Amino acid sequence: MKTLLAIACVIAGSLFLACKKKNSDAPVERNYTPAVTAKGVAKGPAAEKVIGAAGGELQSADGALTIKVPPGAVNSDVVFSIQPISNTFDTNNIAYRLTPEGTNFSKPIAVVFSLY
Repeated sequence: MKTLLAIACVIAGSLFLACKKKNSDAPVERNYTPAVTAKGVAKGPAAEKVIGAAGGELQSADGALTIKVPPGAVNSDVVFSIQPISNTFDTNNIAYRLTPEGTNFSKPIAVVFSLY
């Protein structure tokens, strides 16, 4: 009888340890390979605005995209633009070219898409 009780305790302990909850807050690393497509061609006028150290916003001509630059993200006046371009990946949707390209900002900027 003591042997059966010992075996039951070992099995119960093993099941308890096997059912341990995983940490769902741990970051998940994914390795994505971006699709490389040809650059799109301009499809209408670009919206442009000079935004300085005080911050500001720029909205695309169709109102679908907004660049939000917080105060302190740039140290001097910078020309931002949103150019609608042909979408070479999904021809049913518009794409945008955002500038300035390659700029390192002191604070994160936001790119907001409006769904309509």
